[in-house]
Amino acid sequence: HSFGMVYSQEVRLDIDLENATFGQFMEQVKDQSVLDRLPTQDAKNNVVQYDLKGNGITNYGQIYDSSGWGADSNPDGFGMKIAPMEVYIDDEEMILARWPNRKADGTNDYVYTGESIAYGRKGTSPPDELPEYEYLDERIENWATYDDVCTLGFYKADYADDNVKILSVDKEKNTIKLKTQLSHGVLENKKYYYYNVLDELDVPGEYYIDRVNGILYLYSPKNLADATVKLSSYDQPLVIECNNVSHMTFSGLTFELTRGSVFRAVGGDSVEISCCTIKNIGIYGVYFGTSNAYGTV
Repeated sequence: HSFGMVYSQEVRLDIDLENATFGQFMEQVKDQSVLDRLPTQDAKNNVVQYDLKGNGITNYGQIYDSSGWGADSNPDGFGMKIAPMEVYIDDEEMILARWPNRKADGTNDYVYTGESIAYGRKGTSPPDELPEYEYLDERIENWATYDDVCTLGFYKADYADDNVKILSVDKEKNTIKLKTQLSHGVLENKKYYYYNVLDELDVPGEYYIDRVNGILYLYSPKNLADATVKLSSYDQPLVIECNNVSHMTFSGLTFELTRGSVFRAVGGDSVEISCCTIKNIGIYGVYFGTSNAYGTV
């Protein structure tokens, strides 16, 4: 059997300045408390906002803590957690505001841990021992809050990253305590960066979603008058699942803007994904289980 279709779950913010004013779509930030948190004058001049909640968009998803490739308590059932709402401009993925910013070549930059105060390794440390370490970059002391601030770190080994939120910052001791234990614990002189930080929304291509008030803040890399802004909205684990299915071809399908995964085949044989477009996906595009024979893309 073969199937052909176009599948798209999206929220589109199409900005047409020939027929409407800019203020009907994206607005300049006027809230002084927000402007005060933006770190540069360029950011204050160029960051715009969109009232998601006021326009009926209320499901922003969550940024989950994940340790050891995200395999723990995964809502989608096969190794990863459902991604939060993400932002795309003309099919280019924007990134959550972070520190340090990415390097000029687009690769990640990092800060490094100081002394390890509490190891906090999942499975071997006491259950109530959370990872704690000295921070060396005092820039974070300028941030207004640490609520929902996340870290991505290679806290012990360069092959295992952890995405974990900050529980608390002790500015007197220059220490950070994380909310959950890590896959391998934390050691000194290990690299990490912070993300989901409104106070670091300072370069084109970054965004931040205020989940409490339902507002998107965006530093667009291009003129929004000529751009299409899309938000990923479909938050189910899978679009297509094949269990013990054989001799089936999916052809001519387009999938985009799902926070989960698109396709999984487990069992059966000779399942083919042909001439399909899969883009702007939260987790996996195509997953063939080890028990699926001769699966092809």
